[in-house]
Amino acid sequence: MCAGFITNPVGAWSLLVRVLARPLLFRLSPPRLVLEHFLVGASPPNALEAGVRQALRLVNPDVLARRVRAVLDCDAREDLARTNIPMMYIQADSDRLVRADCFEEVQRLRPDTMLTSIAAPHLVFQREPRKAAEVIMRFIHQLPG
Repeated sequence: MCAGFITNPVGAWSLLVRVLARPLLFRLSPPRLVLEHFLVGASPPNALEAGVRQALRLVNPDVLARRVRAVLDCDAREDLARTNIPMMYIQADSDRLVRADCFEEVQRLRPDTMLTSIAAPHLVFQREPRKAAEVIMRFIHQLPG
């Protein structure tokens, strides 16, 4: 699980996010400051910022708004509790979308979940692909059999 959550990840900000999660908002190109603050971190590579902007343009604004509202209504606790495979949680230590305590919620249901933190913003795989690959490979190699 990477920069993930099993219930609403924004906590006290839920009402504001729900009010803002309208298609009209997603028709606008987000300012660079917003992308840096919430997704790509400070001074992102130009290709990463351009890629995020292109991805946002390719998705219908109605779909983006519905996905944000679905995140706010998420509750996968029962599903997670039923799993019995080895798990690792990769936490982006500069994530401004998914609160750090989202891992604690995962750990309550799956205390065997291994935590790995990477110095990165929310888009940790895109910002730190080599580090992410290294921690995933270490996790895989330590699995039994």
